Formats: sequence, C-alpha cells, structure tokens
Amino acid sequence: MCGRYNIVTDAQAFYDAFQIINRSGEQNYTNYNACPGNWLPVVKLHDDARVVVNHQWGFVPTWIKENNPSFRPINAKSETATQKPYFRTQIRKKRCLVPASGYFEWQQNGVKKPFNIKVKDVSLFAMAGIWDEWQAQGDSLSSYAVLTTAANQRLATIHHRMPVIIHPDNYNAWLDPATRMEQVQDLMQPYPKEDIDFYEVSKRVNNPRNNDSEVLKPA
Repeated sequence: MCGRYNIVTDAQAFYDAFQIINRSGEQNYTNYNACPGNWLPVVKLHDDARVVVNHQWGFVPTWIKENNPSFRPINAKSETATQKPYFRTQIRKKRCLVPASGYFEWQQNGVKKPFNIKVKDVSLFAMAGIWDEWQAQGDSLSSYAVLTTAANQRLATIHHRMPVIIHPDNYNAWLDPATRMEQVQDLMQPYPKEDIDFYEVSKRVNNPRNNDSEVLKPA
C-alpha cells in the first residue's frame, strides 16, 4: 500500500518533470512527510494540456451525499478498481499522476522499520491516481487516491503491496480519458525491481508532525 510519501523539489524541476503549462514560480511543492488528509499536488489533463492542482488525499466520489464521509480511502487496488462502484467510473475517466520523490513503507517483521522507497536515478516519479470533485449544498471537495498493485520481488521483503508507478513514456496514455481500458490495465503492473532503490529511515517519520528533511536521512 502507500500511506505516506515525500516530494522534494523546486518548482522549475517539478514543472519540467511533468511538462506543466500552468506554472507559478513561487509555488513550493516540497513535502517531506505527506500524509492522508493533506492537500497535495496532482497532475491532470485540462484542454489536452497537463496542469497541476492541489487535491486532498482521501478519495470522495461525486455521488456521496455526506459532507464528511467516514470512508475516505487513500488507496485503491488496481486489480479490482475497474469493478468496484466506488472507483470504476473514475478509473475510466478521471486518472491523474501523483508526483513523489519517494514513498514510505514499514517492514512488518518483528519491530516495524520504516523505509524510503524510490525510483532509481530520478528525483521525481509519478504514482497512478484517480480523482473526483464532490459538490453539495455550496460545499466542494477535490480529492484523490493512489492505485496499488502487488509488490515486485525485491519490495516484497518489505511489504506485499506497492503503488502503481507510471513510466514517463506512459504519462499521456494514463492521463488521457480516451485510452482503452485494456491499455490502462497494462499500465497497472508492478514497477521493475531493478529500477527501485530503498533504504531504512529514522522512526521520526512515524509522527506526521515531523515534516522536515531529517525524516529522509538513513537510519
């Protein structure tokens, strides 16, 4: 699964990595300990161009009647998302990229150990996401969830799930609502084990209030 991640970047590097058109040079996207409930950047298509907007992490579909539903999933299983009513419309038409520099996972053998997991040789990568806009009685909420898949052989030693990671060559296909679902399914595979790095970090990351570069230092 993916329950915590980090973004470490400057605005220019962020815009270049995702070919963003709505650029604001003063925007700071760095977040060392991004948590559920945070408002975080996602990349979407608007008029056939990529834009970055902030959505809240914790998915609320448009048809929900409650203003503050108790069920706000942060992840959706890629293997079942196309069938589950909670996600199936959005995975067909409302897909987004969730930028990250790494994500945190806790090894469950005995004492829980946190690890920072990264894509090799890049400062930013994209996790696969779905989004929606909820509106009712004058209130509105833009939210998202991260899609997950089975962990590759290397990461399975830490956890049996991992986020779906989209290769830059496939950004357009993932974002385009016209992409056939057969192709979308093909993109939701475990990322190759040879392209992943990870290292143990301090348990400071366990506390969401610790949002600084210290949480990324090797244990």
